[in-house]
Amino acid sequence: MSSPPLVSVVIPSFNRRHCLPRAIASVVAQSHPALEIIVVDDGSTDGTAEWAAGFSCPVPFRFHPLERNMGAAAARNRGIDLAEGTYVAFLDSDDVWHPEKIARQLAALEASGPRYGAAYTGIASLTEAGQPCGVSRATEAGDIRLALMNHNVVGSTSCALVRRDLLKAVGGFVPTLKSCQDWELWVRLSAITRFACVPELLTTLYIAPNGRITSSGRNRLTGHLYMYRTHLRHYFRDGSVDPALFTSTLGEIFVQMGRSDYGARLLGRNWRAKPRSVKRLALYLMARAGLGKARYFAVAEFLNRIEERLRPTALRAPEPGQPVPGGGPASASAAREIQGGAPVAH
Repeated sequence: MSSPPLVSVVIPSFNRRHCLPRAIASVVAQSHPALEIIVVDDGSTDGTAEWAAGFSCPVPFRFHPLERNMGAAAARNRGIDLAEGTYVAFLDSDDVWHPEKIARQLAALEASGPRYGAAYTGIASLTEAGQPCGVSRATEAGDIRLALMNHNVVGSTSCALVRRDLLKAVGGFVPTLKSCQDWELWVRLSAITRFACVPELLTTLYIAPNGRITSSGRNRLTGHLYMYRTHLRHYFRDGSVDPALFTSTLGEIFVQMGRSDYGARLLGRNWRAKPRSVKRLALYLMARAGLGKARYFAVAEFLNRIEERLRPTALRAPEPGQPVPGGGPASASAAREIQGGAPVAH
């Protein structure tokens, strides 16, 4: 019987000492037995290096500090270079996995065949207080190139598992991008491999309060314009992909940047393409009225919740720290110790 493939878990971190133990605990709790953890510290100043120096882990663990703050994409690329596994799984330092996440992805890849070199899961988003605030359904599988021209159907890097040789073949992440890094990588990977899909919500993202309001609108705009010029423009122009979702996102970004006039133009164009959409009309009118980004996003989130209730998912996010069925108490116990911040003996 062949040994299980080694999976390298790459965790980029910048001033996240307070939540790193939670992320690592969810890796230790995985039912898949062959793992290594690589934390790439992106120039933290919060004592992360000192914490790592006294940290021990029941699975192979490496801490690699970068010389200076270089951004999440560069940190992930360094992790890919250091990885020794057949597969690489990315986990942001403020996110967590369900214990069956890696095992389910590997099973999906094995069942799909050798042409499949990447797998992703559904995502549940929670506030830091643990309140649900969004679901990303994993529905597209196989050749997902055209689906990715519409929007980032895969989602966050934290939900993905990719063969290391494929990541090397496409050159990893574009290090200069401050947003859309994940989407852009999935597009290039989709040209050389197929994606398996695990619909269950096995990845949990913790969303900071007012995330879209406080994030950099300029960085978001730069990333989306890069995607348009590099990958999307051809598909929009020949009509093979509806640009409505992309146009709506650009409108939102301009509202975020305080340019409601530009946002209203784009959102108005989107509404006129589908005039019966109450949501599109509401977003256009709010931008045109210049309500301000805080009120705009509050109403937008309310409309999203209504939309979610009208098309509810049968899936529910499992508790990330629950014991693995049939897996024995050892991994769950170790995960609890790590999450509590105490060193764990080998």
